Amino acid sequence: MVFAMRAPGSSNSPKAELHRFAAEQHGVFSRDEARALDCSDGMLYRLATKGEIVRVLPRVYRFSSAPPTWSQRAKAGTLFTGEHSWLSHRSSAYHLDMIDLCPSVIEITTTAVFRSRPGLRIRRVRDMPHSDTRTIKSIPVTNPHRTIVDLSTVLEHEALERVLDDCLYRGVVELGRIQARLEVLGGPGRPSTRTLRELLEVRGNQLAMPLTVLENRFLEVLRRGGLDEPDSQVSVESDAHKTWRLDFAYPHQKVLIEVDGRRFHAARRRQRNDMRRDNVMNVRGWTVLRFTWEDVVTEPEYVLGLVRQALGLVPLM
Repeated sequence: MVFAMRAPGSSNSPKAELHRFAAEQHGVFSRDEARALDCSDGMLYRLATKGEIVRVLPRVYRFSSAPPTWSQRAKAGTLFTGEHSWLSHRSSAYHLDMIDLCPSVIEITTTAVFRSRPGLRIRRVRDMPHSDTRTIKSIPVTNPHRTIVDLSTVLEHEALERVLDDCLYRGVVELGRIQARLEVLGGPGRPSTRTLRELLEVRGNQLAMPLTVLENRFLEVLRRGGLDEPDSQVSVESDAHKTWRLDFAYPHQKVLIEVDGRRFHAARRRQRNDMRRDNVMNVRGWTVLRFTWEDVVTEPEYVLGLVRQALGLVPLM
């Protein structure tokens, strides 16, 4: 995020340069960065006295004209811990759009020695390979594969499984690359990563198609709801004398079910083909149900309710 912060004084003054510099990194800056722009400690003291800047962490400041944000806190944390520091664990996952819940505590991994502070959880590692990191919106962060491994040490089984499956389906991570990082990072000196190993084993090798993950989750919802499993990967003749492959079917009840893991809107042509197929099957007397990833994962009771109604097990609402 780039803040439009007004810089008083000459456009070439150190103070103006500092405004511009901070605006590129969420409104915060470190004392060392200010010194590099010829802003003396005395100038920082005067700015703080006037209320133009606010100290947010030791040696880290925020311009008062920049509204506080989570990203600002994250950037301030990495400035506080220094050059070899990265957002990690849940903070990295949130910044990389791997999870939706905004963490209240900023988590940072660093090669330096720092103690955790209120609102700031700091972990130390001997080394962080450059290939495990990246910079997103001016904030250094562990990459998605490293982040999944780190999450396995702080999340419960169900929460980790949900993040893993969602990221696999969206193509954020690949099974093979997670496995490679786990082999390196999951040594004796690291907290248990057994849960992640079990989840990877169930999902097969790196060639496994993410769609299988969603299909398995859907079948799990049906089993927990006490329903018989439908036929899967059913082939039917299309209206053009070709073959359509359908995810699930209850042939006797003439119920078809499609699970659609595309998180964002599909291409227009794909949407048109899906609609045409649904229309044809409806005319043939089939009931077509279509569920998204979010339906299956976050609203299983909704899924079960519609399937039961389609099968005639409960009255139509």
